[in-house]
Amino acid sequence: MKNTVVTIILLFIIQLSKGQGIKFENIDLKQALEQAKKNDKLVFLDCYTSWCAPCKLLDKNVFTQEKVGDLFNLHFINIKLNMEQEELRPLAQNYRISSYPTLLFLDANGKMLHKVAGNMKAEDLLNFAHIAISEPEKQLNTLNKRYNEGERGIVFILDYMETLKYASERTMMVQVSQSFLNETEKSAFLQAEVFDFLLLSKALTYKSDVYNYIVDNKDTLYATNGIGKDKFNHVICTCIKSHLQNQARNLDIDELKNVVEQSKTDFKLSNQLMFEAELFGNWYLQHQQYDNWINQIKTSANAMVAVNKEAAYLFLIQTTYHISKDPLFKTIDGAFDEGIILLLKAQEIAGDKISHYYGLANLYYLTGNKAKALESIKRYEHINQEHKGQIPEHFLKLKSKVVEM
Repeated sequence: MKNTVVTIILLFIIQLSKGQGIKFENIDLKQALEQAKKNDKLVFLDCYTSWCAPCKLLDKNVFTQEKVGDLFNLHFINIKLNMEQEELRPLAQNYRISSYPTLLFLDANGKMLHKVAGNMKAEDLLNFAHIAISEPEKQLNTLNKRYNEGERGIVFILDYMETLKYASERTMMVQVSQSFLNETEKSAFLQAEVFDFLLLSKALTYKSDVYNYIVDNKDTLYATNGIGKDKFNHVICTCIKSHLQNQARNLDIDELKNVVEQSKTDFKLSNQLMFEAELFGNWYLQHQQYDNWINQIKTSANAMVAVNKEAAYLFLIQTTYHISKDPLFKTIDGAFDEGIILLLKAQEIAGDKISHYYGLANLYYLTGNKAKALESIKRYEHINQEHKGQIPEHFLKLKSKVVEM
């Protein structure tokens, strides 16, 4: 009878632990490695910080899932380390941690087998864990070794770059990208596999030999199976945007506008007007030329309306949201009034939408106009009732603040 009770209790404990997600041990890395050796397991190390929003999402939504816990608790000693601690700096340097969360899969000797960074779905985390457990050919450690031994085949390089991207190994990505560009014949970029490297690496430099070669062979690349217009345009657009954003840091506004015009001789971006509006607008904001900034916004919006009303509407909505949320605009006289004008312009373009009234209520609240804010809130509630929608929490909070004005 006594043995039966003990068995039942043990089975209950096992079942209880199965549904609890990842069980993180309250020990340091040295102790975790010792336990891993004793239990013939690997170590899973969650490197986080207190201010990291993706860390919190991973902790709340992924680590708590039963299927995740079942795999990790079986194969790993799991620990978490707050990387804000001064004594953990050497660890961050040793494992080349540059962003959070970074998830390390280590063997019992502390050797890094695999590494990934950022928030992710449970299925992706499980896939990375399986790589660490039983797929050494896909592990970052293995790929690092193959690269250091001189392997440079295009299939390998693409796999390696993808793995480096997941690991947030930005410095290594740049090194691999530049080396590959320098060592590869320009004509090779007419092949789909090699062109995909440019798509993945974003390493193409404006007006470089490879860039000029690709632009000169645009028609060929458009017609190439596996590349086509969309891939070509994406690679060139990314390159030009990066170049112009870098130039904006060092040029005055007239010089910047000249550089933008020059770039159009090679290729015109599909969203050229919106990109220019944001590029020039950001320049004016950074140089505290606020009157020029608002004039740029209005000029750009009018130009967009003539070409693409949907793009103009989206631009105005994004701009007014920026005005209402960025603390900078609290210091600029008349910024919220200008935001109201822009939002009313968006309303002219797209008609009566519920989202406009939330934005208007918020901006009127920020200007201290209680009557107009309440009018917008009333209109929001009326449209919401017509569509039988739920009132979101952020609207209720805004309404409460307006009523208390």
